[in-house]
Amino acid sequence: MTKRLSRDPQKEKAILKAAIAAFGVDGYRAGTDKIAAAANVSKGSVFRYFDSKQKLYVAAVHQPWRL
Repeated sequence: MTKRLSRDPQKEKAILKAAIAAFGVDGYRAGTDKIAAAANVSKGSVFRYFDSKQKLYVAAVHQPWRL
C-alpha cells in the first residue's frame, strides 16, 4: 500500500500565484520549471498539485479568486 502525501494549501496557493504571474506575461508558453522556481517548489510538486499544465492554466485563468 502506498502512503498518500498530504497537500499543503500554502504550497498550492504559491504555485497558483506564480502561474498567474507567468501566464500573464508569457501566456500558455510559460514553462512549468519557471512557475516552480517562482513558487519555490520542485517541478514535481507543481504536477502533484495540478495534474497537467493545462489544468494549472485553467485554474490560473478561470479561478484566480481561489487565492
